[in-house]
Amino acid sequence: MSGLERWAEEEFGRVDLGDLRRTRRVVALAAHAARKPAGRVSAVVRESAAREGAYRILRNPSVDVNRMAEGSHLATMERLVQDEDFVVAVDQTGLSVTDHGWSKGFGPAGHHTASQHARGLQVMSGLAVKSDGSVLGLCAQSWWQRKDELAPDWHDDDREVRDRESSLWHDVLDQTQRVAMRAGVTGTPWFQMDRGADSYHLLRRAHDEGLRVTIRSAYDRALSGGEKRMREVVSQSKVLGGVRHYLDAAAAKRAGHSAQRSRNLSVRAMPLSLRLTQWRPRRELTSASIWVVHVREKNPPKNAERIEWYLQTTYPIETRADAMKVVEMYRLRWRIEEFHKTWKSGACQMSTSQLRSPANFKRWATIQAAVASRIERFKHVSRNSPDTPASEIASRSEIDAAILLTPKCRWQPGADLTAAEFVGLVANLGGYTGKSSGGPPGSIVLRRGFEDVELSARTIEMMAERKM
Repeated sequence: MSGLERWAEEEFGRVDLGDLRRTRRVVALAAHAARKPAGRVSAVVRESAAREGAYRILRNPSVDVNRMAEGSHLATMERLVQDEDFVVAVDQTGLSVTDHGWSKGFGPAGHHTASQHARGLQVMSGLAVKSDGSVLGLCAQSWWQRKDELAPDWHDDDREVRDRESSLWHDVLDQTQRVAMRAGVTGTPWFQMDRGADSYHLLRRAHDEGLRVTIRSAYDRALSGGEKRMREVVSQSKVLGGVRHYLDAAAAKRAGHSAQRSRNLSVRAMPLSLRLTQWRPRRELTSASIWVVHVREKNPPKNAERIEWYLQTTYPIETRADAMKVVEMYRLRWRIEEFHKTWKSGACQMSTSQLRSPANFKRWATIQAAVASRIERFKHVSRNSPDTPASEIASRSEIDAAILLTPKCRWQPGADLTAAEFVGLVANLGGYTGKSSGGPPGSIVLRRGFEDVELSARTIEMMAERKM
């Protein structure tokens, strides 16, 4: 069994689809997708018989996408060690498809104000990340299809939470807790959410259930028992310290400066009792004791937008180090943005899919999501834990293939490489040019390099099998 086949077996091999043959076909398709990621099935599976089998499994209504996803999420949780706390970066994105005649059954892909014509699905994902920044994989994912009719304005919306698109946030919390319990995880998940999660229901749930969350504020909430507002009070508190924040290469370019230039942020924090009001479907008023961390850039570069965050968190802040930890863990939320890029337009190119129904599309996207998180895991292990043995993220045949394919390589097959050394070889094979590329290896050069590595690794394994 090749390294990719072992990975595919770990991700999807335990999924109960009612027939062992279906599970085996999903595993085989996942191995194909990891070997050559692409949005179109025809670009992933080249042999006609195997391609027809792939289309059949994606069209099969007995293949439950939720069960498929849960198998992959369980594999993610099993990468945690006992009692290890971890971050869950949560965010929503839209996946667009080609549907010119609106005949495939998809809904609006974006906001009506942005485009009336794009079709697709919405999806909320939870990406498990270790505290050192290394990606573990997806631990939750929930889908939503928008209707063509505009949703009611918030002040007229009488729907229950479960009937709203915002219920996706709660779905990710529920799924993460369920799969963590199933995997026997004893560590505590720390959910990191952007401004879309700043709502009465999420803050109250986090407070009532004792969840560990950090939510970036979208609203300047009133304080309970007075007329003062949250932002005014916390912004006038004592500065606890500062942190250096580096934008990724693309964001730094948009800001008009080098990615190596740090943005200096001051940090304040204090406990506050926020007044939470639900207006619809019935008016409810309550309060929640929350720590609020204010992060503000001191001197932004000329013509660049100032960085400023108000982070609402249930993590107890007793010391300066606690406040800095809240900021550091929130910055890991950007891992989900990088995953979305790899999944949608980077290595996996889900935006190019031509599948003809939402159900088929979700099955294929679920497999590609596992592939995208695998690529992100390679990237971040090499960056954040460069001395990790390469054998923890790749098979012996993959390591040897990368060595053999590299001209004038300083290692010989059988050598023990670190994760950074192995990923460096793969990236170079994919066309990475070092510092002139604008940053560390990204998902696209890794995808290119892995195409050659996986083919050569399979050849090495077949030759070894014949000798036996």
